[in-house]
Amino acid sequence: MNINLYYNILGLNQRTSLEEVEQIYRDLLEVLTKYRISHDPQFRLNAEEKIKRIRIAYEEVKSHLLKTCH
Repeated sequence: MNINLYYNILGLNQRTSLEEVEQIYRDLLEVLTKYRISHDPQFRLNAEEKIKRIRIAYEEVKSHLLKTCH
């Protein structure tokens, strides 16, 4: 996948620092985790799918940043 897509999933741009990426990632997971405990099965499923996409995007962006910093 294109790295720009991963940045978009996280709502970031490529000028974002690794520290900012990590903070945004934690913030997004915190919000979505609250939705994941919903009693509505569809709502919970949607939150779980978003969390999966966010985790993948975070790992890809983090890897990209670490490669470009060294």
